[in-house]
Amino acid sequence: MRVTVPVSVAYDLNKFKSTIGNLAAKLGCAACFSGANCTFHIERDYLLDAKLKVQSSAGLVRTVPDTAPAVSVGLSPNAANSLSQLQTAIGKIAKEMGCLSCTSGFDLNLRSEISQLTSRNFKVAANGALG
Repeated sequence: MRVTVPVSVAYDLNKFKSTIGNLAAKLGCAACFSGANCTFHIERDYLLDAKLKVQSSAGLVRTVPDTAPAVSVGLSPNAANSLSQLQTAIGKIAKEMGCLSCTSGFDLNLRSEISQLTSRNFKVAANGALG
């Protein structure tokens, strides 16, 4: 899932964390973020109208590939299943990127990780059937 974040949100870590909570609720569970692989892009595309007013063009199709710096993070099931743990993790990520109050201009790519699935976990038969 691709989420475009306004600059005013990306550069305010508390707003960004709140946005994660709002998105989790839209995805079906306000308490967790499990199973949602999201890339958060800072809004960089704008239109200038005839009156020279700047407007977002976030909904338009991109013609130029996005080459902005990005940080990819694998979320453990514990972090993805708890909104408060996810928000804590985002705070730690921001600190590692260099600023405790924003995402430092980086796009953020959050990916849910799952434990390795093995035949021991599911007792997979030689033909691939679960049994």
